[in-house]
Amino acid sequence: MLHTKTDPKGIDAYIQRLQVDLYGRLAGLWPADTVHESYGRCQRNFVNGLYHAEVYEGTDYKDVLWDDRAGVVSFFGVNPFVTNGTGRIAQVHLIVFCDLKKLKPAAGARADEEVRIDYMNIIGKALYGFHYKKTVCGMANILKEYSGSLEKMKSIDSQPLHAFRIETLLHYNQNFSSTLKLK
Repeated sequence: MLHTKTDPKGIDAYIQRLQVDLYGRLAGLWPADTVHESYGRCQRNFVNGLYHAEVYEGTDYKDVLWDDRAGVVSFFGVNPFVTNGTGRIAQVHLIVFCDLKKLKPAAGARADEEVRIDYMNIIGKALYGFHYKKTVCGMANILKEYSGSLEKMKSIDSQPLHAFRIETLLHYNQNFSSTLKLK
């Protein structure tokens, strides 16, 4: 399911454009019955002494965690940004948890590289102001800002499950609205 905001502004508008594009393109690469829980920007919330990746849904926050029913669960996070007038530069990461068997059922071996390539063939093209920096593996590296989420999901990266993080740099206009066209 594509979890989006109504009329996102600023950085959320850029993230949502990439999120929707990724969702549509990836759906064409994976089996038709793949469940993809795609979230936009999550918050880094401090709960019980630890930081959790959470999304706001309706009236409260919800942890973004692996769901066994899904083929993919993904969300975006934002590190501190630099402001220059109305322009900003932000480090934006996309975190992906997936079931390789559901995404690449015909693969004879662990298909982690194949799934990362699916994402890189899309994100590696500097879409919507996002510029690819690197891909990161290893749960401690993937969830480095989210100690509470890491505690809950330490064992996600073992066959058939896989987790990775794509780090980008985004140059954007903080006054941008989803009703305007991106170049």
